[in-house]
Amino acid sequence: MANLSKMEESELELLLKYPLLACHTQDGAKHYVGKILFGNHDIDLHVVEENVRENPTFKLKTIYGGSIDDALSKITAPKITEFVDKIVTTLENEPDRKPPQNLTKAYRRILQEYSEFTGFHLTIKKCQISSDLSKIHVTTVDEGCREHGLDIAVDWNETAIFIPLGLNLPEQVTNSFPTNFPYLTEIYSKFIAAIEDLQPFFDVMDDLDRSCCVLDPEVPTRRDCYRRIWLDQNLSVMVIVNLANVKSRPELKFLGPERVVQPWFEKLGDKLEDWDEKKNFVQELLNILGLETFPVKPRQDRVTLMDAGECSICFSLRLNDKLPEIICENKCCENHYHVECLYEWLTSINSKRMFNQLHGQCPNCEKKIACPIPDLV
Repeated sequence: MANLSKMEESELELLLKYPLLACHTQDGAKHYVGKILFGNHDIDLHVVEENVRENPTFKLKTIYGGSIDDALSKITAPKITEFVDKIVTTLENEPDRKPPQNLTKAYRRILQEYSEFTGFHLTIKKCQISSDLSKIHVTTVDEGCREHGLDIAVDWNETAIFIPLGLNLPEQVTNSFPTNFPYLTEIYSKFIAAIEDLQPFFDVMDDLDRSCCVLDPEVPTRRDCYRRIWLDQNLSVMVIVNLANVKSRPELKFLGPERVVQPWFEKLGDKLEDWDEKKNFVQELLNILGLETFPVKPRQDRVTLMDAGECSICFSLRLNDKLPEIICENKCCENHYHVECLYEWLTSINSKRMFNQLHGQCPNCEKKIACPIPDLV
């Protein structure tokens, strides 16, 4: 090395010790960019050398996308090799700083498993994987020609653990679903099994949607186990399907003024025991309600200050995705209210609380009205 200049000696020393650091000159400064070994991993490094000809100074620009803390920013050295040596020593002395995770094996595994998965399962209609391999979307069609989607997240920290996201299935089913799966085919098989078990449930809910005027949910999903059905201007019935036995008699809850609801309760009481699980669900529901067909909600052509069924306090049909559930018992009033709206109104006028209800005056007619405590609903 006797015939080499100090600059050449420094660069040769760097090449021998850190062969993956390349040097280039830009705007009068030298840039050392590449990889160095930290633990068992290669990490990205970018060092800038300024005042190249006079009194060189080195500055750490970036390090594997991580933060440059005080210890790293204060490093000084007369030579680039010594500067990089001190960086490595500083990193090794910081217990909280971990080398970047090598995901090569995990990437290889997910790509191989994804390839085998899409080729093996014939029930898959469409399957997509994100460019960063962090999410997978699978679509399948059941025997009723209904489409179901499954989103899967990949947790690389656990060497490719598959996590189901946003299952559009009833809560009772999703609660029993494992939070993660070691194999892609395992999570999909569990999903398909759940869909197959839910075929009678899907059939019943679809039949209700086709036969009734559904007020709530506004846009039914596969996870919803209830339907609020329109019966008359101030009357609706909540039908809650028993997921454990779909064909059994559902839970029914009438919503409306007591004078309107009471005759329906009496009529229903006489026919509850007539429910036959072997017959069509919708037809049996019509039978116990004493109807031949479900009524059709008439269109409201004229423009009014407040549409029928809207809350008389907030003048909206839906609040937090809920319809008004309380109707004033006064025949001359029968205004609709959201539970939350009426509760807030009654608390503002010092109403009386009895057990889990608040009693006071209707905001419109000032007759007696009661409201359940929202937290207890």
